[in-house]
Amino acid sequence: MPAVISALAAALTLMQSAPVNHACSALTPEQISSLIGRARTLPVTATASGSTCMFRNDDKTITVIMATPSTPEAAQALFNAKKRIAKGIDIPGWGVPAYRGGLSTTAVVGVLMEETLTEVKLIDRWQVVEDVTGKLRAVMKEIATKR
Repeated sequence: MPAVISALAAALTLMQSAPVNHACSALTPEQISSLIGRARTLPVTATASGSTCMFRNDDKTITVIMATPSTPEAAQALFNAKKRIAKGIDIPGWGVPAYRGGLSTTAVVGVLMEETLTEVKLIDRWQVVEDVTGKLRAVMKEIATKR
């Protein structure tokens, strides 16, 4: 019986100290709704250095990735790498480093704020990617300028 109690205590300790998934709260419900309508929240990962969350509405998906590397240099390197992967271009005038990019049906916007990279991908095959990118940029600018 003492082994069972010890195992339960250990499990409760792990449950209490689980990292918070900040990616799931990076966008407000209103912002999510403006992009893809009413959506289900699907937490993917949560660690001390970052988290990932998805929001789904039928075949429309938002993926939020937040990462806080251990140094400012590593944060800048991650930002540059993610920008390169997204075929991104700089977004001037936000007061923080930001990029936009994407592929045929995917819009991507990333911002680097206080050593935390927040990248949001929006997939909606029913909308023109330029229109989706414009909507996503508006939401992300709101986030970037609130800091």
